[in-house]
Amino acid sequence: MLVAYSQNGHLDGAKRIFSMMPDPDVVSWTAMLKIYALERNVDRAKEIFAKMPNRDVVSWNTMLTLYASIGHFVEVEEFFKSMPVKNVVSWNTMIQAYADGEDLDQAKSVFDTMPERNAVSWNTMIQAYAQQGHIRAAEDVFQRMPAHDAISGNSMISAYALVGDLAEAAAIFDRMHYRSLASWNAMIQAFASNGQMEAGEALFLRIPERDVLSCNSMIVGFGQSGEIAKAERVFFLETIHKTVVSWSVMIQAYAQNGAVEKSLEMFHAMPGTRDVFAWNVALRSAAELHRHEAFFRSMPMTNLASWRAMILIHIDCDRLECAMSLFDLMPERDTASCNAMLSGYARSGHLQQAKTLFSEMICRDITSYTIMFQILLDFGNLDSEAKVFFDSMPEHNLVAWTALLAAYIKKEQFDQAKFIFEQRMPDHDPASCNLVINMFAKSGQIDLAKNLYHQIPNKDLVISTAMLTAYAQNDYIEKSKEVFDCLPERDAVSCNAMITAFGLKGDVEAAINVFQSMAEKTLTTWNLALSLITQIHEALLFFLGMPNQDVVSWNHLLTIYSQGSSIDATKLFFDKMPEINATSWNTLLAANVRSGNHSRALELVSWISVGGLSPNEMTFLIVLSVCNHAGSIEKAAYYFNTMLQRDLI
Repeated sequence: MLVAYSQNGHLDGAKRIFSMMPDPDVVSWTAMLKIYALERNVDRAKEIFAKMPNRDVVSWNTMLTLYASIGHFVEVEEFFKSMPVKNVVSWNTMIQAYADGEDLDQAKSVFDTMPERNAVSWNTMIQAYAQQGHIRAAEDVFQRMPAHDAISGNSMISAYALVGDLAEAAAIFDRMHYRSLASWNAMIQAFASNGQMEAGEALFLRIPERDVLSCNSMIVGFGQSGEIAKAERVFFLETIHKTVVSWSVMIQAYAQNGAVEKSLEMFHAMPGTRDVFAWNVALRSAAELHRHEAFFRSMPMTNLASWRAMILIHIDCDRLECAMSLFDLMPERDTASCNAMLSGYARSGHLQQAKTLFSEMICRDITSYTIMFQILLDFGNLDSEAKVFFDSMPEHNLVAWTALLAAYIKKEQFDQAKFIFEQRMPDHDPASCNLVINMFAKSGQIDLAKNLYHQIPNKDLVISTAMLTAYAQNDYIEKSKEVFDCLPERDAVSCNAMITAFGLKGDVEAAINVFQSMAEKTLTTWNLALSLITQIHEALLFFLGMPNQDVVSWNHLLTIYSQGSSIDATKLFFDKMPEINATSWNTLLAANVRSGNHSRALELVSWISVGGLSPNEMTFLIVLSVCNHAGSIEKAAYYFNTMLQRDLI
């Protein structure tokens, strides 16, 4: 009876029965132990465990699982070592504990040394690697697994989905002899999370039976892809029982697509009791309407995610002091909350506060280390501080490796970057491949860029666009066009890259053809097309026909004026500009230099600072040229020293 009560969640009844038992056996004691473990009541569980006259391996495993579930890794390790008897469940619990703590080296060590393994052991290890993006390691475990089951197949589908390799995910799915509903859902989630909603929808229509998880995945996917009408159709399917999560993801879909009023309307229309997840989703909608402060105060329940959401809202609004105040008020903090605050310091450049918080964190995960490393890269010194920190990190994820790679490329230490990419990085993702292709292009090593490009099995649009640009930068325009013509789909970025490539070659007609073929044009696209026009009247007509303009658009037109009109006409246009930046001033300076008006050019330099802008490297180069023409050695020396002080040379 005690076991039945505990298994069915009647915990108070189980406690009552146990208190009346004259001589409970080991099964009864273990049942009580499990009750307190379910409640995560460590003190009572330890008390029960200490009183047990006899303990079996189930009792020991129950305590081990409890310690692991609350992240007490020191107790987990000590308790595991003290266990008089262990079975495969004990070893699997340790693998899962290290995986949850993102310590993959220790998880692998346990996996490699355990005396026997079952399907759970293999699947736990696959999932551990997959969840942290270590796809090659997950593949290795999967291939060594004696027999694959639906769970291992589902884990690999999710792993490939994380890195965007839908072809491999689909291949695993197609090879599965038995597909559970979870398998279908894993594949649907893979398509949905990677924005492949056409394929996801086709699979959704083929699924033998749908459950609420299938529908929720589709709602999330349609919401992310902007297909809100399709999300609504799935949500209002009468055959599926809608849970609180269903309502919450639909609320989220509305919010993601700008329908925040409708999002909050649906929240208030939810039947039954709303859980904290629903409140947290609605909180983000309230933030879009600047109602988050009042909404947060009205929440009947909050959890760590609620506080974390509010901190991130303040950070997104550049209200770091409010985020810090809220962080100080938190009733408790977890690692994710500290990471949110670290990200705020990273965004605002508060290096010292970030260092202090990081040093005070009781529990750090790979995200904590990666954020701190990125802060040191952005606001510290790569060689003396950031690299030392990187080497001290307990483990590195792809984000950290890619950040280090980007730092070396930024400093133009290409040999070191190449070594990191080829010899040190355990795996490569599209972002790192993109960086290295751009690096090879910048250094003129187009053959290395081409070799890397052809080695990538599943090239996405970003990598293909990087290769297209690499060819263009090295004057291989025909090769750029070959890559462009082979793209299965094109977006604004790839089209813009091709327009730029034709522009570099001077083939204005081909560039305009690409521009005219685009169904949707961004402001960047319009600006690129404008930059190709050299005749002032044509440029003005094009400018006036643009759906909207920004400072880049105005600067393009200013450049054309400066090259084809008098200096007075150029200055008149400059004065009419609604917004100016350093480029605007540099264009006007250069126009004065070309007209021989050197004294006026030097006078303009002082006006740049008055306008609230800082002269940049190009400004000083123009000014040095002016000083050279005017024979003003003293002024040239002054501006050269200023450049040194501002680290512009």
